[in-house]
Amino acid sequence: RLMAFFQRWFPGANSVWAQSVSDISTINVQISGPDIPVPPTTTVPVSNPTSGQDIPVSIQAPVGSNRTIAVSALDGTGRKIFGGTLPNVTLAAGPPVSLIITLNPVFTVTVNKEGNGSGTVTSAPGGISCDASCSTQSAQFDAGTSVALNAAASPGSSFAGWSGACSGTSACTVTGNATVTARFITAVSTSRLTVVKAGTGTGTVSSDPSGISCGTVCAADFVTGSTVTLTAAPTAGSTFTSWS
Repeated sequence: RLMAFFQRWFPGANSVWAQSVSDISTINVQISGPDIPVPPTTTVPVSNPTSGQDIPVSIQAPVGSNRTIAVSALDGTGRKIFGGTLPNVTLAAGPPVSLIITLNPVFTVTVNKEGNGSGTVTSAPGGISCDASCSTQSAQFDAGTSVALNAAASPGSSFAGWSGACSGTSACTVTGNATVTARFITAVSTSRLTVVKAGTGTGTVSSDPSGISCGTVCAADFVTGSTVTLTAAPTAGSTFTSWS
């Protein structure tokens, strides 16, 4: 038995939340796992989303451990407006068990690219990975998530800055519905800067202008002769000691 609750949906909820819940048209459930090549998925209609009704869902998945159950609430256009996941579930044969998932509202981040140069825009947490061949890309994130966008220019190009929900050339962070444009221009000459992390601790390194988010992107190209500022941020339990 799977119980899915809408976060902060209660009598007296503000009109935005109430409208979001009333827009629900279908519920989608998916079960995935490392040994499940094609995750089983089912979608059921919702006729009266604010009634507090039980919505029966029938879905079959192989028994085993490390299962992830994902539930999405979609509006009439098929757009996801609430979502939640329950990881590390063990599915076993036998009597049913009760599982509880809180469905959070989601927001959409859209990245566009412009200019005569090229580059890649990525997000942390993952969801957006708009490479040199991509002109626009959108992804959804749970409400309350801080999404950091990193723009890394391709060789021969440079990142010229953000417009839309962000400005400037440093990393862009958004926490709600946002459209952001990254501008890449052709540079006369570029040089590659590579960051290598060492030591027993952990942390991230970011750059201004945007390009390095290490993390995952530890090398980027910048205009030759330009000034690049690197910032090291240790994670909890670690300290940053020095550059070399």
